[in-house]
Amino acid sequence: MCPTDWTEAVDPLMTFRTAVNATNGVPVSQLTLSEISYLGQPQRAEDISFLLNSNAKNMTGDGDRLICSVPCGFAAQEGEWEFTVSAPGYLPQRILLDASYAGTERIDECRLKHIDGPVLDIELQPVE
Repeated sequence: MCPTDWTEAVDPLMTFRTAVNATNGVPVSQLTLSEISYLGQPQRAEDISFLLNSNAKNMTGDGDRLICSVPCGFAAQEGEWEFTVSAPGYLPQRILLDASYAGTERIDECRLKHIDGPVLDIELQPVE
């Protein structure tokens, strides 16, 4: 018998499923996330490393930026996130997202896991 259920994040909070050229649909394989803020607070380099825990997928840190090899995702606290998505040859795109998991699933008798965070499909406009 468990004294209380323990809930953990197993899936990334946000998953970038695809990134494509908005004009012709050509896949974009790598994204840079910059100017990241959580609940209106800018995230510094030491804050960014927190996002790269064991639940992050295909993400690396570069100072105060995240580098995403699509598909990718990062783990974080639920709430309001804002960031700029960019890639060479494309216009940067600002994203504001109130991110939360859709539910939980039982792992075992005492543990639950968060599941089904937001999935993003990014369309980037090429620089003309």
